[in-house]
Amino acid sequence: MTHDDLKKQFHPGLFWDVEKIDPTLHDSFVISRILEEGDASDVRNLFSLYSENKIKETVLTSRRIGDRTRQFWQACFK
Repeated sequence: MTHDDLKKQFHPGLFWDVEKIDPTLHDSFVISRILEEGDASDVRNLFSLYSENKIKETVLTSRRIGDRTRQFWQACFK
């Protein structure tokens, strides 16, 4: 998946401040941004792009995810 594909698959406003992004290389950034700012459709697409384990790992380790979002997703994964 390329930067342009990413912008097509998710709400275009999610990555307005990023010129180039590699969804594989920058997976933590992409996951964090979508969990923080994305809508339900974006989250569904996120789970089709990344494994649940990768999303869980990012929820636990990313400093880009706020406390409320982290607590919400930790509860969802239980």
